Amino acid sequence: MITNSEIYGPRSPRPVWVYTLDCVYAGLTHLYRGEHLLDFLNDATARDKGFLQVESLRLWERSAASQESALSVAVNVHQILLAWEAGAKPQVGPEMTRKRSIAVRLGLQGQLVVLGILHCAPAESVVNMLHRRERFLPLTDVHLSPATWDGVTSLPFLAVNKEYLVSVREVAIAAVDAGPGVLQAGCR
Repeated sequence: MITNSEIYGPRSPRPVWVYTLDCVYAGLTHLYRGEHLLDFLNDATARDKGFLQVESLRLWERSAASQESALSVAVNVHQILLAWEAGAKPQVGPEMTRKRSIAVRLGLQGQLVVLGILHCAPAESVVNMLHRRERFLPLTDVHLSPATWDGVTSLPFLAVNKEYLVSVREVAIAAVDAGPGVLQAGCR
């Protein structure tokens, strides 16, 4: 039997941040060459792998005011609210140039509001994206409110778990350009 390592080469460590409703995990996960965290998360949920391993990590529990360290944790993919690869830049290749950019404001459980650009097929609507089988939505040019527990308010890319969405609104692209100030007004 041929293994993924024989096809894609060895896995390489990538710095990631993973948010659940109760905890933040910052550390390293191992992905194949050319694989992105969003790919792994959507593939893991489709095949029910179920867990993302994060090593050499720092973690913050929502109920505690301090940071802890640990060697490793396996995070249930279904419990991940938000995730991103630290330092990763959004893909800009032929597949992205064929996508349509839609500015959205997402209201999530836990009183979190996310403003960013959702990328979908040219004829696809936001509702169609929500009904696709992939659990995580890709967003670029992201603004968060309130700031995450570790102070992050803006990111170049973010994977958002659809299971935690309360509402999704299409907004003007100018709202994303305006940044976090737009997030303060209105309901989730």
